[in-house]
Amino acid sequence: MRNRAGLHKKKVPWGYYIVKGTEPDCNNDSARACVAGHQDALTPGIWNPLPYFNTVNNNHERGNIKSVKSFYAEAKAGKLPAVSSTS
Repeated sequence: MRNRAGLHKKKVPWGYYIVKGTEPDCNNDSARACVAGHQDALTPGIWNPLPYFNTVNNNHERGNIKSVKSFYAEAKAGKLPAVSSTS
C-alpha cells in the first residue's frame, strides 16, 4: 500500500488491520530479553507505521487503521474495503 495519497485522491476505500496484543520484538535490538510493548490499531510502531504517515493524518484516515476483529466482521459481512491489509 505504497500510494495512500493516490488512494485518497481517487476515493479508493482502504483498511489496515492490526492484531491487538504485544509487539513481537524489543525496542532495543541488542537486548536478550525485554518487556513486550503494547500494540493495537492506535499504537504507532514498526508493526503499525501508518499513524506516523502525514498523508494518513492530513487526510483524516486514521479511522481506516482498525483491529483485526473488524477485519473478520467486515469480511463476514462482505464489506471489506477495496484495499485491505493485515499485520
